[in-house]
Amino acid sequence: MNAATTRLLRGVALASATVLAAAGASSTSAVGLDPSIYDTGVPFGSVEHGVLSYTITGTRDPMNRRIEYWNTADRYREQVTDARTGELIAGRLHDASGTTWLQYKPINGDPKVLHFKGNDSVPGPGYPAPYNRKLATTGVPAGSDADPINQTLQPIGPRTIAGFAGTAYEQLSNGVPGLHGGEAGTVPGSHAILVLQDGTYQPLMREFSAPNGAHGSFVQREILLSRQTTPAAQASVKLTKASFAKTTAVWRAKVKAAIKKKHHKK
Repeated sequence: MNAATTRLLRGVALASATVLAAAGASSTSAVGLDPSIYDTGVPFGSVEHGVLSYTITGTRDPMNRRIEYWNTADRYREQVTDARTGELIAGRLHDASGTTWLQYKPINGDPKVLHFKGNDSVPGPGYPAPYNRKLATTGVPAGSDADPINQTLQPIGPRTIAGFAGTAYEQLSNGVPGLHGGEAGTVPGSHAILVLQDGTYQPLMREFSAPNGAHGSFVQREILLSRQTTPAAQASVKLTKASFAKTTAVWRAKVKAAIKKKHHKK
């Protein structure tokens, strides 16, 4: 499970089944995740710096997060803070060695710094541009051997977000709108909406929604607030091996201090 699918859900039972299927993340996938989902789409020598709002409503545990990220062609970093207080919640660093993940304010347990090898989800308000292009043009196979899914996009209409002209799309599973809930098919009343920048397919918004009983409609929305791409030499934040090592050291010190403070109060 990658960082995106972990942060998507936070204990919402209905959404945990449907959002994972919508993202194509199946542990018994017939074809495996399309590799373009791990392609940032950023040219070598450039840094994409963006800020997005990440919210969850229609649940007993609503969320309002601010996510700032820096993507290059082969590495990225991300910082998650509470949108209201500015308090640090989490962070990620990714390069060829894998992903280092700071859990500074976990729901349960002590803060920690983790590292795991392999690919991880690309930061941003949706899937990366190379994956979106496939969704919009050829479709992307997903699902399991027992439950194959072909994911495609159906245009809804124009939408401008953060100054970028885009198009809103409904994500379809085997030609049917809604979040795919496994062998039961799509969840009634659910939707997966993507807004992609015209011409580039860069993500501007991703929204999953579904009925959630007494809580009304569960809505998880990631929407771009700002984005700019600059030459790496001009970027305010460096994405180098040395800078990653320094950040990890700072994170470990923060975690150590937070744990000491937490247990000292007991």
